[in-house]
Formats: sequence, C-alpha cells, structure tokens
Amino acid sequence: MQNQVVSREEWLKTRLDLLAAEKEFTRRRDDLTRRRMAMPWVQVEKDYRFEGPDGTRSLAELFEGRSVRTGRRAAPPARSGPTTSMASRSTWPTGT
Repeated sequence: MQNQVVSREEWLKTRLDLLAAEKEFTRRRDDLTRRRMAMPWVQVEKDYRFEGPDGTRSLAELFEGRSVRTGRRAAPPARSGPTTSMASRSTWPTGT
C-alpha cells in the first residue's frame, strides 16, 4: 500500500479525525473494562483436588489460606472441572 502525499492542511484534518476516533475507542474500551470488572463472581462450591509433589491438595491448601481468584469466566454447563486456561495457570506454592 502506498500512502498519499497531501498538503499539511489535509494531513492535519485527517489526523484530527483519526485522533477523535482513537479517543472514542479509548472511552468505549474503558467503559467495557469497567463493566467487565464489575461482573459478579460465582462461589466455587466444588472441592477441586490437585496432584503435586506433596500429594493431593485442595484449592484452599494450594494458596495456604490466602484469598483465591481463579478467573471471572465460568466453564460452560456441559463441562465439569476447571477450564484448560485455569488449569494451565495453576501453580504450586514454592515457599519463596
């Protein structure tokens, strides 16, 4: 793609139009982010168990009593167990 060569006035008008569109995009993205962060949470009621070097541990044991957030998205109703993305982010405490 070859860019046009235009006068400074035409470039400035085009740049200001683009800037207005960028600002609107930022406002909409910020609004979407606020709405996503305000989503309600779902209590995890299933007793998930994880196998590791120290044997089987519960989700609460993995985080040694600290508050746990595993994500804001629930698995689809047809699925059981953690989603792949949740499981891939699970880590064992290292004590460091």
